[in-house]
Amino acid sequence: MLNYLREAAEARRATSGRRLYGYISAAIIVLLMLAVIFWNLPLWLFFVVVVGSIALDVVLIRKWINEDLLNQSRVQP
Repeated sequence: MLNYLREAAEARRATSGRRLYGYISAAIIVLLMLAVIFWNLPLWLFFVVVVGSIALDVVLIRKWINEDLLNQSRVQP
């Protein structure tokens, strides 16, 4: 499990586009939290967006890990 967490963290930081995606998704979650607190956004809508964001993150991170491992295997003799 720790190996998978390390690979996921490396995959998230591997390129500037991936880092930017992480910053943007974190900013969206923070904005939604503020909208729930200050502008009375329905809580169910917040949870729907958070669950969707988590699902998208899982899919993308698994894809990035597989791509990185495939690229590493091609580079090594």
